[in-house]
Amino acid sequence: MPHGHGGARPGAGRPRNIPNDSGEKRHKFTHWEREQLAENKYVSNVTEKTITYTKEFKELFWQRINAGVHAVTIFAEAGINPMLLGQGRISGFAKTLRKQAELGIEFQDGRSPSIPPKSEPKPKRKPGEKFDIPKPPRLPKKKDTERELYTDAEITDLIHNFEYVSQELAFIKKIILAGTGGKSK
Repeated sequence: MPHGHGGARPGAGRPRNIPNDSGEKRHKFTHWEREQLAENKYVSNVTEKTITYTKEFKELFWQRINAGVHAVTIFAEAGINPMLLGQGRISGFAKTLRKQAELGIEFQDGRSPSIPPKSEPKPKRKPGEKFDIPKPPRLPKKKDTERELYTDAEITDLIHNFEYVSQELAFIKKIILAGTGGKSK
């Protein structure tokens, strides 16, 4: 046996990466890793390429992520090794749950139902018109920290400020174009 391979797990010598939709490499689970993951009460099913979770874990995850707990911490607290999953699987799981919650799709054991693509374009808004602000959860940026989420009033204020600055910028552009005779530089 070549030097450095003495304590390798079964299947450690084979290629472990498969491309995903974004072009990143996502490793395949070895037999040993699949056994470890399958022993967890929150894992519904695990194959070489995929892992699915129980309804109980999805509900727990959703509650904790909305409380400001970092996704990696939630997996670790549930006894699922985040290093085995990788950041891509963890982020994808959080994104999928967020979409399901926004669409009102109930969590279920195993693979989630397909999320239909948005079929209608966003309606155009008239200046000054009020609109509903969607309230997706905001993920914390630092590990193991809890933080307060923005209130509806703060979000509305930020949107108002953004629209005001956008109007000012459009006005400045008109002044500049008027000074150059309508020709951009």
